[in-house]
Amino acid sequence: MTKIQQFIFLLVFSFSLAGKAQDIHFSQYSFTPSLLSPALSQNFNSEFRGGAVYRNQWASVPVNYTTFLGYFDKKIHTSWAGNSLAYGMHFQFDQAGDAGLSWMQLQFNGVISRPISPMVTMALGVGLGYGSRQFKPEKLSFGHQFTDQYRPNLPSGENFTQTSAGFSDFSIGLHTHVQNHQLYKADMGVSWSHLNHPKISFLGEDISLLPSIQIYGLGQVSLSEKTDVLANAVYRLQNPYSEWVISSGLKYYLNKETNQNLAVSILAGMRWGDAFFPEFHVYYKNWNGGLSYDINHSDFKVATAGKGGVEFSIQYIANQIVPPKKTKICPIF
Repeated sequence: MTKIQQFIFLLVFSFSLAGKAQDIHFSQYSFTPSLLSPALSQNFNSEFRGGAVYRNQWASVPVNYTTFLGYFDKKIHTSWAGNSLAYGMHFQFDQAGDAGLSWMQLQFNGVISRPISPMVTMALGVGLGYGSRQFKPEKLSFGHQFTDQYRPNLPSGENFTQTSAGFSDFSIGLHTHVQNHQLYKADMGVSWSHLNHPKISFLGEDISLLPSIQIYGLGQVSLSEKTDVLANAVYRLQNPYSEWVISSGLKYYLNKETNQNLAVSILAGMRWGDAFFPEFHVYYKNWNGGLSYDINHSDFKVATAGKGGVEFSIQYIANQIVPPKKTKICPIF
């Protein structure tokens, strides 16, 4: 194994161990529902939901991260044994470094939910996905390409037999939703990812993605007719790595009229031991747009000058008109 192959192996190994708790994460986690848990694909008051989140992290250093998530969720009108059904899908992409080391994954979710009281609904979700890791050696420079000057057209002297690796993934989630009309609502749950210990291999050495667990709580309490208090927290564990992210703030309603609703929210958040971030959202009719910015305070701030990542989100929730199952012709008199 050559030195550059050893480097790639160690790089992929470190990224694989880190998993979602390290390289695939968002500050606006309350707007990445299916990434938190497959059971959240049913947790919205409508028929259809779609959205996207884009994050550019550590742009001030040469190895910045670019992360994207797109998703949609759909409720099914057919019930099963008194239970409600829903499904969803999300696509996530992450890329970093000179070699363009990337993570790409597509996941499909299925959810069954059931009200256990007028205020409480419980849900079970299952996610099946396929992902891949890839790097681009043509973007790297090698010693064989340096003579009197750098000549990128010269052979690298390295033999990469494999530059991509695919894997299947299995996840499961349990979720509880509690709501008391317009007074308060709370969402809490737990999810497990990589339960099948998926393996990634570039150089013939299988590296297992360790199972990860996420525990989350999202709360909203009415403070007055026009003001709500927001409080969110999520804990991720993927031994030996862990991550705490918390945020809280206020949501203010400028207009609560039907089809003209307008609100804004401002939150302050913290990724424990890593960064602080302000978060701002605008809610208009069926749309929600968000912006946050990480301010890094970890040891890595020496390289980032305290700069973290800017993050944008957009979400659309829509009702779908369902045609009647039976039609009847009205007689003409």
